[in-house]
Amino acid sequence: MKKKNFKEEVSRKIFLLFLFMIGISLAIFLKSTYIVFAGKNTDKAKNHRVKLETISGPRGDILADDHSLLSTTITNFDAYIDINAPAITETFFKENIDSLCYYLDQLFPAKSESYFKELLVKTRKNKKNRYQLLAKSLTHEEMRQLKKFPIFSRGRYRGGLIIEPQNIRKKPFNSLAKRTLGDEKYVRAVNDTTFRKKSIGIEGYYNEYLEGEKRSILKYVGPGGKLIPLYDASGMPERGLDIQTSINVHLQDITEKALRKQLETHKASHGCAVVMEVETGKIKAIANLSRLENGAYGETFNHAIGTALAPGSTLKLASLLALLEEKNVSLNETVNIGNGTVKYYNKTLRDSGGKPKKSILTLKEVIEKSSNVGTAKFVSKYFGTSEGEKLFTDKLYSFFLANKTGIDLNGEATPLIRNPEMREWSGISLPWLSVGYESLLSPIQILAFYNAIANKGEYMQPYLVTSVLENGDVYLENKPHSLGRICTEENALTARDVLKGVVQNGTGRNIKLPHVELAGKTGTAKILESRSGYEHLYQASFAGFFPADNPKYSCIVVVNHPTSGQYYGNLVAAPAFKDIAEHFYMHRETPTVHFEETIYAQTKPDNPDCKTGLTSDLEILLTDIDVKHQSYADGIWSIVQNETNQLALRNRFILTGKEVPNVRGMGLKDALYILENKGFEVEVDGAGKVSAQSMKPGDRYSNGDKIKITLKI
Repeated sequence: MKKKNFKEEVSRKIFLLFLFMIGISLAIFLKSTYIVFAGKNTDKAKNHRVKLETISGPRGDILADDHSLLSTTITNFDAYIDINAPAITETFFKENIDSLCYYLDQLFPAKSESYFKELLVKTRKNKKNRYQLLAKSLTHEEMRQLKKFPIFSRGRYRGGLIIEPQNIRKKPFNSLAKRTLGDEKYVRAVNDTTFRKKSIGIEGYYNEYLEGEKRSILKYVGPGGKLIPLYDASGMPERGLDIQTSINVHLQDITEKALRKQLETHKASHGCAVVMEVETGKIKAIANLSRLENGAYGETFNHAIGTALAPGSTLKLASLLALLEEKNVSLNETVNIGNGTVKYYNKTLRDSGGKPKKSILTLKEVIEKSSNVGTAKFVSKYFGTSEGEKLFTDKLYSFFLANKTGIDLNGEATPLIRNPEMREWSGISLPWLSVGYESLLSPIQILAFYNAIANKGEYMQPYLVTSVLENGDVYLENKPHSLGRICTEENALTARDVLKGVVQNGTGRNIKLPHVELAGKTGTAKILESRSGYEHLYQASFAGFFPADNPKYSCIVVVNHPTSGQYYGNLVAAPAFKDIAEHFYMHRETPTVHFEETIYAQTKPDNPDCKTGLTSDLEILLTDIDVKHQSYADGIWSIVQNETNQLALRNRFILTGKEVPNVRGMGLKDALYILENKGFEVEVDGAGKVSAQSMKPGDRYSNGDKIKITLKI
C-alpha cells in the first residue's frame, strides 16, 4: 500500500514539474514576443535587434489622357553584406575575397579594390556588427550583376548579400498639375501633438488602387537604428494598379502658363484655372499657383477645389437664370439704375466705375455691363416678398450651387447659399445674394454651373480619372455622369447668348478673339478677411466657355489679392481665359474641339485606324491616300486620333535619357527603331500595334536590358 502511494507521489511531482517548465517556457516566449512586437516604446524593445516591418510594392502610375506619365515609381536598391554569415567559412572567404573586390571595383569604379577589401575584412572581424552597407540606389541591372559576383552568387544565407528595394515617386513633368496629382505630406493629428501621413490629390483619393501589395518582413536593427532586411528582399511585392486621368499635358501646360502670367503681372497672392470638357465633365487642365516666400509661384494648395469665397458677379448668371426660369422675364425688359447706386435699409449698393453712361438698361444689358444695381432691382422686383425670397434661394439650390460637385478629389469645400431660414438672413440678403455675396463657392462649383449652361442645361459631374488599369486592361471605368437638368434648353441657350454679349459688348470685350468666339462673365468680389466685414482685398474671376455657339470647353480663371492697382475681373482674370482659348485654337492641342466648321467640308465618314509614328511619314501617308486630316503636331512623333470628321495628328512625347520609352500604339518598325537605338534587346510577340510592353515607361534601364513588346491587331 505504501509502495503504491510512493509511486503516485512521484508521478504527481513529475507532472507538476512538467507543468511548471511549460509555464516558464510560455512566459519567456510571451515576454520575448511582447518586447519585439508590442513594446516598441520600452527600453527592452529599443535594445532588441530584430523588428517586424511592412514593405509595399511600387505604387501604380498616374497617366495623362494619352498615356504620358504624370507620376510613376522608380525602384532602386540598397545592398548590404552579412560577411559573417555562418556558411562563409574563413577558408572560403580568403579564397574569394580578392576576386569579389575586383568585380566590385568594376561595378563601382569610384572605389578601389583595396577599399572594398579593407571594408570587408574589417567588417568580418567586427562580430558585433555583421551587417554593412555596401552601396545605395542601385539600378535593376546593377543589382542583378551584384548577385552574380563571387561569394554573393551563393544566395542570401550562404553568400551574405542582402538587397533592399527603395521606391521613389517621380513626376516626369516636374511641377505640372503637382497639387492635383498629389503628394504625401505630414498633417497635424487631432490631439495637435503628433503627426500622421496623409496622401492628397489623386494619390490620396485613389490610394486603394495605386498602392502596391503589402508584405511583412523581419529586419535587423543596425547602427543608428537603420533597419536591414534579414533576407534578400529584392523580390518586390506586387505593384499597384495604374490610374488614367483626363488631364491633357499640352493643355495643362498652356493653362499653367496663362495663369502664372496674370499672377506675376498683378502680383497676386494666389490663383487657379480649370478647363472642363462640356459634354462629359472631364477635367482637361487644372492649375493652382500660390506666391512662395521667394516671390516665385508654385503649387501649394488646390484652391480650385478647396477654397470657397464670395464669387461676386459670376453669380449674376444664376440670378438671370432664376428670372428666366421662374418669372419668364424678357431680356428686353428695362430697369432704371439712376446714378448707379441703390439703398437697402442702411446699406448702399453701388455699380463699379462711377456714374453710368445711361440709366435705363435692359435685362440683357444689365448682365453685359455687370450692373449690381440693375441685377438687385430686377431680383427684388420679382422675388422681393418673403415667399419670393424662398423661391429665389430654392431656385439657386436647384442649380446645384449649394451642393458639392462630388469631384474625385478629397477636400472639396462646402458651398454656402444663404436662405431665409438661416439666422444670418436679413433685409439686405436678397439683393446682395443676387450680385454674388451672401454665398461661398469654390471655383470648381462655379465652373460646373457655367458648364451646365454651355451643355444646354445638363449638369455634368466633374471628374479627373477615366479608368483604373491593370496591366493595360481596364479594371474600373469612370463614365460621364449627369446630375440632372438645371433649366430648360431654351433658357440655357438664352443665357449663352447673354454671355456672348458680355464679350462682344460688355465688360469682357477686351478679350475678343478674331478666330474663335468666347462667352463668359467677369467677376470682381471684395474678400471677407475678418469679422469686421468685407475688406479691401479682391478676387477677380472670369468664367465661360468656347467656342460660344458650339461649346466644347468651359473654363474658369480666379486671381486672388492682386496688388498691382488693378482688381477687376476683366483686367486681371479674363486675359488668362483669353490666352487659354487662343492657344487651344492656335495649336489645336485638344482632341475634340472644332472652331471652324468650314474646314470639315467634304470629309469622309469612315477614317482609317492609324498607328503612332513619325509625324512626317503619317502626313505623307494620309495625304497620299486622300484622308482628311489636320496636323497639330510640331514634334518628331505623333499619335493619330479619330475625330468626328477627320483624323488629327498630335504630339507624342518619347522619353529621353536612361528612361524606358512609351511605344504603346506604335507599329513594329517604329517601336524597334526607338527601343534598339536606346540599347534594348527586344522580344516581339504578335502583330499589329504595340498594346503592352514588359518594362514601364519612365523606369530606369541599362544597355542590353531585355524588353518584350506585345502587338495586337
